[in-house]
Amino acid sequence: MTRGSVYMRWAKEHAAARYNLANSGLLGCSTADLVLEPGDVQVNAATRDGYPPLLEAIAAQYGVSPGQVVTAPGTSGANFLAFAALVDPGDEVLVERPTYEPILAALGFLGAQIRRFERRFENGYHLDLDEVRSLLTDRTRLLVLADPHNPSGVMLEPEEVAGLARLAEGAGAHLLVDEVYRDIWFEAAPPSHVHLGPNVLATSSLTKSYGLSGLRCGWILCAPDVARRLWLTRDAMQAVDSVPPRLPGGPRGVARLRHPRALDDGLPPPPQGRGRQASPRLAACPRDLDRAGAIFRSSPPLPAGLRRDAGGRGAGAGAAVGRVTAGWVEPPGAPEAFQRPALRSLTLGPSPLRGEGGPT
Repeated sequence: MTRGSVYMRWAKEHAAARYNLANSGLLGCSTADLVLEPGDVQVNAATRDGYPPLLEAIAAQYGVSPGQVVTAPGTSGANFLAFAALVDPGDEVLVERPTYEPILAALGFLGAQIRRFERRFENGYHLDLDEVRSLLTDRTRLLVLADPHNPSGVMLEPEEVAGLARLAEGAGAHLLVDEVYRDIWFEAAPPSHVHLGPNVLATSSLTKSYGLSGLRCGWILCAPDVARRLWLTRDAMQAVDSVPPRLPGGPRGVARLRHPRALDDGLPPPPQGRGRQASPRLAACPRDLDRAGAIFRSSPPLPAGLRRDAGGRGAGAGAAVGRVTAGWVEPPGAPEAFQRPALRSLTLGPSPLRGEGGPT
């Protein structure tokens, strides 16, 4: 009997909440925002490995070749495709805790033996590489984490992820990094972790950072030989892309990945001053959240002078009161989905909107 994903079931059953206090990405848009004409979309898709203009746009955005890009239906679809291609029943997969619960559901469905390495609140949610090393065996095939971390939003130091990639390489395993929140930073996003080595895969999509979840446009960045393996696996799951094969401009709203707006000029300007609404709330935020173990996230970043996270480094889109920095994380309400029943998320700030330089 397939148990499915606790988190996704909760999210679907509570999707009609009257007030959403924890949106985890940019607000969506309609087809009118994309400024398309009915004749622009070709419904009868060609059978090929990806839509070339889309592969080229993603490759250019992340500094890889089109042969290192595999498209999939969203980040969850990208993660599942990677798991299906790299993991056989009985293989061991090391997954961070806490993590995004659908990752565990997908691996469980594929018959993987899941082992966990901790990202502890007391350590600012940073990695303990010695602990990871102790968990590796000759059956380990894959290590999985998110950067920025979900749910804390903490960004790891580059050398932490590089160390994890080396551990995976030494064990003959791959490292998959879910980077779906990477492009939501206010400042320039750091380089993708795919550049760490041929055993590293990075997944993302147009959902969280671009507000285009309805396009179901996700991708995997990886070495060319791994990409070929992924395309062959996808043949058994999905014959063609979910993204329409032909849109003008290469296509508009899909290939335009070079700016957080994701679109050209078809969106109304954000209301003035919304980014300033959060500061008074942040200044009044209680100072003992660290003792409560709460995750705190803010938009825009905290004003200068408020305390930073334990590691001294946080996501550009948020900062911490107490010990943890968080950017955009998954909404609260199903705490068991993150394997930490006592974990809660406190959100202060205006609604996520599109605007120059990212959400405001």
